[in-house]
Amino acid sequence: MVKLQRGVLAMCVVGMAALGAASPGRGGAAPAKAADGAEPLLTLTDEKAGVTAVAFSPDATQIAATGGDGKARIWEAATGKLLQTVGAHAGPTVCLAWSPDSKHLAVGGFDRVLDVWDAATGKRVDQHVQSDAVNGVAFLPDGRLVTACGAELQWWKAGTAATVLKKASGDKTRFNRVAASPEGEVIASDEADLVLVLSGKDGAKIAQLQRPVDVPGGRVNHNLVRCLVPLGNSELLLSDGIGVFTWEWKADKSTRLQKGAAWNVAMSPDQSLLVTAVTGSMATLNARNVDAKAPRPLVQQTVKDPNINDLAISSKGDRLAVANGGKWTGAKWSDAGASAVYVYDLSAAAKLIPGAGAK
Repeated sequence: MVKLQRGVLAMCVVGMAALGAASPGRGGAAPAKAADGAEPLLTLTDEKAGVTAVAFSPDATQIAATGGDGKARIWEAATGKLLQTVGAHAGPTVCLAWSPDSKHLAVGGFDRVLDVWDAATGKRVDQHVQSDAVNGVAFLPDGRLVTACGAELQWWKAGTAATVLKKASGDKTRFNRVAASPEGEVIASDEADLVLVLSGKDGAKIAQLQRPVDVPGGRVNHNLVRCLVPLGNSELLLSDGIGVFTWEWKADKSTRLQKGAAWNVAMSPDQSLLVTAVTGSMATLNARNVDAKAPRPLVQQTVKDPNINDLAISSKGDRLAVANGGKWTGAKWSDAGASAVYVYDLSAAAKLIPGAGAK
């Protein structure tokens, strides 16, 4: 597996939100327990909304989360101090992205609105009303934004016209994920398990991957792509209903890292630690030596509320943020339950891997 460029954050942004005041290892929601007895370093919660997505800023100083209450919140990563509460969407906010300089936060929701916020002041600096619900958002290295909204991908910079890629007429599938590689490619997936790599300049197709489908009893089951984590140098980490894979798109080579569903995944910047999550169970693995058939976790953790909705690892590789609580019932977010963002220390797991931390 190739190495990430220095400072590139590998994460998956999926969907739900918790927010409010923070307390180290305690709060309104019961803290998640690790198998080795370790408590979260921070528990960020107000118990009012499920956490839909979470992300560290590229400089690792801030944590942001979106949620079912239509807002986003920003905390100081070191202390858990609440810095900003922004937004008033007419529905859940479900995706977010930090600008490369850590100064701006883009937030999208089911109400078709994408807002860009100044993280320091909490003031909105840009807004776009999209053609459909905003299911994914990413910043390109040059500062342009990319969104996945229904049958369209759009990317632009403030004050310029948007570049739009539309699905062919008659194609009823929707884009559900979007990411940007360190080199500036746009990576998107849709409801038909298709993964596209596109030029960030003009949207020209560079490569595509059609995920395989299971056929139990002759019935085709699509295995929806849940996470897209660009690793740099034309390599992508992705997860779906049948496993966790890497894909080198220039060579068109796929490698299975884990068998079985993984709804959320995250990779440390030095690519030594792989964190996977299914419902309420998380596993931290040695990414340099994974037994795909029977992975042996360095750390196995169980979170009280079974709805883990997103994972993020800081650019320093020493912290893991877990978005937890609530679920989409088809019309609205359910009761949040143990809704919180939990922040864990990854340094103990990293020490179990020879050479981990080298960039």
